[in-house]
Amino acid sequence: MKKRLFLILSVTVLLAAGCGNTDNAAPDMEPEAAETAVDAAEPDMTEHKEAAAAEQAENGDAEKKQTEKKTAEEIGQEEGDKEAGETPEPKTARQPGQKEEPEPAQGSTDVPKPEEIKPEETKPEVMEPEETKQQEQTLTTVSYDPISVCRQAVAKCQAGGMTTTTDNLASLLAEGKITQEEYNSYYPYDGLGYYSVFVETDLNEASTTSGRKLGSEDGIADYIAGMMMLETEPVFYIEYTGVCSLSGTEFYEFRCYR
Repeated sequence: MKKRLFLILSVTVLLAAGCGNTDNAAPDMEPEAAETAVDAAEPDMTEHKEAAAAEQAENGDAEKKQTEKKTAEEIGQEEGDKEAGETPEPKTARQPGQKEEPEPAQGSTDVPKPEEIKPEETKPEVMEPEETKQQEQTLTTVSYDPISVCRQAVAKCQAGGMTTTTDNLASLLAEGKITQEEYNSYYPYDGLGYYSVFVETDLNEASTTSGRKLGSEDGIADYIAGMMMLETEPVFYIEYTGVCSLSGTEFYEFRCYR
């Protein structure tokens, strides 16, 4: 009986001592609870890693697409250059993520491309104006007889009813209206005044004062006779006096007396 009471008291004391230690000591986390806390924190870290990996994969796909797009554009440009007959420049393959090197600025010492080198233009020889004019005159000048032109102009005026001074003096002498001395002093102009008609010595350039081309000896004779027949007096005289030069052009001079 006493042994039983002793055992009961001992158990009671032990239980009381165990409850006191539980109130004073800090509660320790049991192993299962700690594992549960670690497991609860691990999903957050896993989700972060998975998000970072997905973002890196997306960036890699975008950069790969951009590289493929640029490569396709370069291939299309090379094909266009080949069709145009141009030789494309070799390009170094660019790795994904590698930046393109900037083109050299103007004024750099880089060697120019072959297509940029242009051959020197060969300038035609410039002929001096005087030499050109002389050659043109040699090739195109057409001469004519000014004395023949003068005779034709006189004949045209006579056909129009006019009389030369020489014929008029001879008629006056024959009629006794003037003496031989007077005839000699009046011959051949009979005291008439004159004006000069200048015509180019080159038949291709022979023209009127207004620029109309005459084209032939007969045309020049018509021109001179036409001006002479505008006079009111019927007595006239036409003669060729020689060549004169004006501004580098040579002219025949025809004097018309009236």
